[in-house]
Amino acid sequence: RRDRIHAVRCSSAADLYSETDGTVSVAQLCRGYLERLSMRRADLAYAPSQNLAEHFDRVHNMNIQVVRPPRYRELKHFSLPPFPLPRRFFLHFGQLMERKGTALLARALPIAWKMAPDLTMVWCGRCWDPSKLESWRSLWGDRARQVHITGPLAKPQMYAVLQLADAAVLPSQVDNLPNTVIESLMFGIPVLGSRGASIDELIEEGRTGHLVALGDVDGLAETMVKMWLGESPVSKGFEWNSGIANEMRPQRAVANLICLLIMAKRKTESPPGLC
Repeated sequence: RRDRIHAVRCSSAADLYSETDGTVSVAQLCRGYLERLSMRRADLAYAPSQNLAEHFDRVHNMNIQVVRPPRYRELKHFSLPPFPLPRRFFLHFGQLMERKGTALLARALPIAWKMAPDLTMVWCGRCWDPSKLESWRSLWGDRARQVHITGPLAKPQMYAVLQLADAAVLPSQVDNLPNTVIESLMFGIPVLGSRGASIDELIEEGRTGHLVALGDVDGLAETMVKMWLGESPVSKGFEWNSGIANEMRPQRAVANLICLLIMAKRKTESPPGLC
């Protein structure tokens, strides 16, 4: 339909993600090619994060706009899962995989336990490779009982667990404004994340969480210990009202997208037909 604007939302970058996941293959290369082809043919291509837009610009010489997604709580009523939770815990949730920082966290825990022996975690989410889960458990020895792995939870249960956590540990190595971080901040839960994977676009250092360098196992361990021992200025219950939080208010997010669509429409018309 030539009379309509064709817009593409860039939710991922196949080449970037597959490299981090260690799944580079002919199929993934083809996927990346088709992904970028659809973006180049569109009137407008946009990404939620500056991080992803900069990847396409730097690696593929593509001009990708940035439009923040709307933030909102999907549910009003939550229900605790049918199993006991630790009295106090940090939470790691979402997909359990290298890209999301799960392997980094698994290696950081034994270091953190040397300084905070009672540090306890709850992991919620799906691990697509059970052998990796077993290899991570093998790093913990007798302390494996201090990591409660629940598997995936329904959203009402997941939100209930999230509200009880002291902090969310989400050190993604590659990401695109992850929902786990957004949800944590909406509930006033501090986030311990990574710098340079779009999470730093969401977190205010020292106010809503802490950031560590990509791949920094020791830094992540030290940050968890500082948070666990109460040596951090960050605590749960804050109001998330930063600049990006305001950009992600539904009315603002929709207005920003419409503005880009109007600009794209003007470029396709001669003379411009919109004011």
